[in-house]
Amino acid sequence: MNDKNNQFDKRFLILGDYTLINKYTKTKKQKKIVRKQQRGKLPGVWGTLGWKNDQAFNLEVINSKTGNTNENKRDIITTQIIEEIDSFNSSIKEISNDVVERFINFENTNFNIDWAKIKTYDDIPELRLDLFVKDEEGVIVFHYHQLKENFQQLNDESVYEQFIQCQKTDDNYTTKRDRLTYYFKVLPPYKYNITKNNQIEWTEELRTTSFILKIITFERISGTPGEILNDFFSKENIKLLASTSGASATYSLFGKNKNELLIYDNTVKSSSVASSNKNRFDMYGAFFKVDNEHKIDENKKTLLLIHGTFSNTLNTFESLIKLRNNSSELEDFLSINQYKQVIAFNHPTISADVFDNLKAFKKLLREVKFKKSVSLLAASRGCILAQAIGANKTIPFIVDKCLMFSPANGVGYFDVGEKIATGLGILKKVLSGRPSSYVLALLQFSAEYFLEQPGAQQMTFNSKELKKVTNAKLANKESKYTAVINDWQKILINKKGTRFWMQIADGIIKLMLGNEHDFVVGVKGQRNLPKQYNVTEIPMASTHCKYFSIGGLHIRNGNAVNLAIFMSKYL
Repeated sequence: MNDKNNQFDKRFLILGDYTLINKYTKTKKQKKIVRKQQRGKLPGVWGTLGWKNDQAFNLEVINSKTGNTNENKRDIITTQIIEEIDSFNSSIKEISNDVVERFINFENTNFNIDWAKIKTYDDIPELRLDLFVKDEEGVIVFHYHQLKENFQQLNDESVYEQFIQCQKTDDNYTTKRDRLTYYFKVLPPYKYNITKNNQIEWTEELRTTSFILKIITFERISGTPGEILNDFFSKENIKLLASTSGASATYSLFGKNKNELLIYDNTVKSSSVASSNKNRFDMYGAFFKVDNEHKIDENKKTLLLIHGTFSNTLNTFESLIKLRNNSSELEDFLSINQYKQVIAFNHPTISADVFDNLKAFKKLLREVKFKKSVSLLAASRGCILAQAIGANKTIPFIVDKCLMFSPANGVGYFDVGEKIATGLGILKKVLSGRPSSYVLALLQFSAEYFLEQPGAQQMTFNSKELKKVTNAKLANKESKYTAVINDWQKILINKKGTRFWMQIADGIIKLMLGNEHDFVVGVKGQRNLPKQYNVTEIPMASTHCKYFSIGGLHIRNGNAVNLAIFMSKYL
């Protein structure tokens, strides 16, 4: 428990070992904390806590003293995060020496807030955490949402980790700083409902989860995000890319040379493929890069697959192409439809906007001019590209039909910087392999760095980049666009409850996205479609990018659908 009676400045509660903290003079503490004259760390002091608005902070909290370096005393969630950081950070030599886990426990803190007056997410008071760091030190901060009844259980996999990003340090995002600042909301003590007007309705039922913050600090190189991300992914031999002139590290690591056209071959009965280095599976058929040996047939009726954010064709459509009982969901669909050819477009998503994608797509098609109309199957951010294709008169084919799952035409997480970490954390949950690790790497930087990426801007409500798509007209007035509008529901959790964290996360996410969401995109964003497209909306229940898995797509408040038959209605 902190010694609030010995605070030298009521705005700052010092975090650390109080047997050491109380030995420092007021002047020494002022130089470090307020005047910022001392760049070095004060032994025993690792941060300060206060209100964002700088009001007096007279509250009691429990915080770790020097921090935990004992791997055997870490919970399973924290251990997984540390292992993932270690997997792509060459500066960590020994986890026990180069990684420290700390916590702040607010469970018994009385914040003296009149919650009846809190009506919206923006009304919830914010706390300020300042962490003292070295130039060569990285930090990951997250809420540790655990059921109170499971408190201190180290093997509890039902925990939901909600990440928090630091504030921007300088215009160049360098690591020339002695502290990182974090703002985060006080976790309400009561359960609540959200009205259609996004107003909070409080219940008398108490929150069942903990209010604990975890802080992981680790050794890393100093420099800009580009230089640091280079180091993070050097083990994957992607290091050489970030020096590209005029390109962000995001583009270099997950964009450059990513543009490619693939063609599906179902004469290959099975192939072992990998959507990332950690996620290998067997698919029915095989995808080949379009080249002189594997050519597109202009005369065949074609289906084009367009993947989502931080992803690729194999990742987004894994469940659609996965081998099962000598077939796949895609093969079941093709067996009852007219399509004779399936192609897919791999492209950068965050580091480029859809108009950049279109230029690359047309370049890859070269001289191909389809004699028959082409249909599109898209998911998430890929739906924005599918809409842009429909409005482009220079594309060498006519779009007859397009089926979109959870169009990312406005992602509520991107409205305010403080929400982005939650959105990235959820993406990390639904992604796998290297894309998941990349999201974790991004979480150590400010939200502003992420929002500056062209693809992120285009998924932001009311941005000019998004309006260029939503205000467009169809190139072919006969094109029929259908959007599957997904809302997550508890029926999607399997009987074993392996995704119990979703119930915890749902209550938090609906504050940001509204009552109806698929965890990544709110229904509001999914329905923010081009008015002149006359898009048919189909309300369904699913978790983001899990629509193509068996049992992953439900009628709302009803049973799972047969995916092949469902898609056949609209493609």
